[in-house]
Amino acid sequence: MTSNIDEKQAYFLQYYLPHVQVCAELISHYQIHPSEATRLLFQGGNFLYFHGFYHQSLVFHTQALDIRKQVLGPDHLVVAESLTALAMFASNQDNYEYAEQLYQQALDIREKILGPDNPETTRRKYWGLNIPIRSATVSI
Repeated sequence: MTSNIDEKQAYFLQYYLPHVQVCAELISHYQIHPSEATRLLFQGGNFLYFHGFYHQSLVFHTQALDIRKQVLGPDHLVVAESLTALAMFASNQDNYEYAEQLYQQALDIREKILGPDNPETTRRKYWGLNIPIRSATVSI
């Protein structure tokens, strides 16, 4: 079964990903901003990250965030979704301070829209506690 999943992912990388990349260029060039465009960028960014294409993933996620902020405003749940994805990316790249800033922005949006006691907000607070904190250098 694993080989079947690997085959599907390889197929996607070979045949669909080039189309997603062209769509990303067209979205940027023609300023196409429907929610489907940002969802394509977001999901494409996730797929690229999962397969180790970190730079292109960051480009897609940043593009999705910029469009979402422009179209929906800075205080929207999908903006928080993009900020969380970028926070995870930054954390996995050992950029913990930036990850915490992005994560806090996302959490602030969720608290503002959903309330501080909403289960989704609480779940995201717990996730934030698990972001690695930059360790202090100790000299001996």
